[in-house]
Amino acid sequence: MATTIAPGNWSNDAIWDTTAPGDGEVAVINHAVAVDTNTTIGDSPAAANDVVTVNYSSGGVLTINTDVTLTLRGDMQLFSAGVIDDAPLVMEDGSTLTFDASQATDPTNQNYRVWWGLSDGDFSYVFING
Repeated sequence: MATTIAPGNWSNDAIWDTTAPGDGEVAVINHAVAVDTNTTIGDSPAAANDVVTVNYSSGGVLTINTDVTLTLRGDMQLFSAGVIDDAPLVMEDGSTLTFDASQATDPTNQNYRVWWGLSDGDFSYVFING
């Protein structure tokens, strides 16, 4: 698992406690991070296994840049403080978020999820620009 230690571009190893996560790995976002290059993360686990967690309350915001694709092989979890201007996920014009179950045990019956909010009733928001 790779966890952010500073804000910056996803591809910059210096913002991670290990190296920039990629195919087969898991990421925890506690800072503002921009996915600046096409990236695949996760290994197609069974559902309810997060491959990306964004913690807005810790400063985490994940922005997928213009013309960039983020491919998830697993679930995404978004936590926010429940304020309308809080958006732990921002998709810029022309960006793509894709879920890929091709490596799952049973790809045709595998479903992945984006989990929003917290158990105490807060909500998360996704801003899609363009």
